[in-house]
Amino acid sequence: MEGMYMRKSITLSIGIFLLSGLLLGQFKVSGTITDANSGDKLVGANVIVEGTETGTSTDVDGNYSLTVPAGMGTAKVTARYIGYKQATVTVTASGTQDFSLKEDVLKMDAVMVTGVAGALTKTKTPFAIDKIDSDVLEMAPATTVESLIRGKSAGVKVVKATGEPGYGASVQLRGATSINASGRSQAPLYIIDGIIIDPSISGSPMGDISPDDVQSIEIIKGAAGASEYGARAANGVIAITTKRGSEIGLGQTRFNYKMEQGYNELNGSIETNGSHFYKVDPATGYFIDSDSGEPYDPRDDTKNPEPNNYSDSSWANGYYFADQPYKYVATGEAGDGSPVLLPDNGGRPGFNHVDRFFSDGNFTKHNFSMSRNAESYNVFVSLSNHSEDGVFGDYIDGFNRNTFRLNTDVKLPYGIKLGFSSLLSKSLKEEANTGAFFDITFFPWDVDILKTDANGEFYIQPDPRNQEEANPVYQIANNERLSTRNRALLGTNFSWSITPQFKAVGSMSFDRSARQWKNYYPKGWLTVLPSPNYNDGNLGKTSTSEEAINGDVGLTYATQRGDMDLIVRGRYNYESYNYNYNSGSAWKLAVGDVP
Repeated sequence: MEGMYMRKSITLSIGIFLLSGLLLGQFKVSGTITDANSGDKLVGANVIVEGTETGTSTDVDGNYSLTVPAGMGTAKVTARYIGYKQATVTVTASGTQDFSLKEDVLKMDAVMVTGVAGALTKTKTPFAIDKIDSDVLEMAPATTVESLIRGKSAGVKVVKATGEPGYGASVQLRGATSINASGRSQAPLYIIDGIIIDPSISGSPMGDISPDDVQSIEIIKGAAGASEYGARAANGVIAITTKRGSEIGLGQTRFNYKMEQGYNELNGSIETNGSHFYKVDPATGYFIDSDSGEPYDPRDDTKNPEPNNYSDSSWANGYYFADQPYKYVATGEAGDGSPVLLPDNGGRPGFNHVDRFFSDGNFTKHNFSMSRNAESYNVFVSLSNHSEDGVFGDYIDGFNRNTFRLNTDVKLPYGIKLGFSSLLSKSLKEEANTGAFFDITFFPWDVDILKTDANGEFYIQPDPRNQEEANPVYQIANNERLSTRNRALLGTNFSWSITPQFKAVGSMSFDRSARQWKNYYPKGWLTVLPSPNYNDGNLGKTSTSEEAINGDVGLTYATQRGDMDLIVRGRYNYESYNYNYNSGSAWKLAVGDVP
């Protein structure tokens, strides 16, 4: 009995000793993080214990508090804040540890996550990566995600080749790979929160993303991105990280509303021919007959009248066309004998069609967001609306987009983290017939292409001496080309810190775009030459859907030997892509205005 008692006693003593060791191994560190220059408190700065999953953020007063896990006699505590150099100290016991961070002008301590096996500072990445943080992105407003990059990364070419509202800009990170680039895209690979964006999305692959949701952008300019994402990243990689609730202080909830208003304008003007073959009276600006010197009305050309082959073949002292008798410039009915007066246009009498047709286009953006950062989870929700008129005046309805975003992260026991990112977007825009814009630049300056008849309709043939040329403004104003797109981006990821050295990661993403396009010519559509398939009305509809699924799972081993970091990663990828296309058309509509 005595021996049995002593055995139980020893066992109990060991248990108490182990428990005491666990309690003694933990200690608390707290302090304040400030700007080294101004002394201002830094809100939302990150503080982590190196080699563990323990971390926190500073509150509204710049204060933090965390508990160092048991079993660590000494611990390295690191403070990080966007735009500042990180600082690391070694702590051995409970107490106060303040940090004073200096600004990082060259961003050499910025943490990179794109194309590398794990998060690394800029100085440790094996290839060149540019990172644009939120403080730089917010310096100037932007209507598209591509525009956020313009002027913020050396050597990156961002060009918006069209004034069509809702159309994104083209981005080129590398020089052209071929003199003949036909069929060879120079566009980089876009990645949003780990979701690989389908580059074949018509219009703009980034056209559904709200710029206000972007937190940071990382750019790999060379072909190094191909080592991580394959041949599709040969033109470089643009990795976008959207906002999350972890960016505010721990325990905080933040609401934000933002409205922007602005306008778009043509960058310069298109030089066009400002001459015509009429003689103009320098005193009055009237057309005059070169022989008599009397005012001359080209509508009343009795010297060389021509009948209209597409009406009743009748004419009387003037030109007649398929739609209406021609009304020239700003004078009365055709052939009324009134002199013709052209606008001065800075000493070049005539109509500058480019300046008259294009105008500044307004845009308005609304964005509402909510962020919450708790101990075990964070969440970010945003709603946005973007409406844009474009530079086409009242002839094109413009662009409208609504988006909803939900990002959340959850911390689970045993070092497991889960993340979820989602975007739902719906956009509507009226597209333009680009060929008509090209024709505008070739019309003579003595022709008023904006002239309308008694019903307010544009003429199909505004030039009496060039009856084969259709009025491009008539085509733009009466041809309805609507595009509707619904977009869904869903992504999830997980990480599991199995040991301080081994970490398992995985992700799955889904990108779906559904687009409906309508091209409508109303019944009674006018053409220069007869075209029954269009004159009696024509309706075409196209529906496309694209789905892309990407997934990967991997294992990372990371260790440090002195000044050398060793990171080894293995990964398995899965890719799937589906495309569906349906199209139909109808002509010779029985009833007008019923598309």
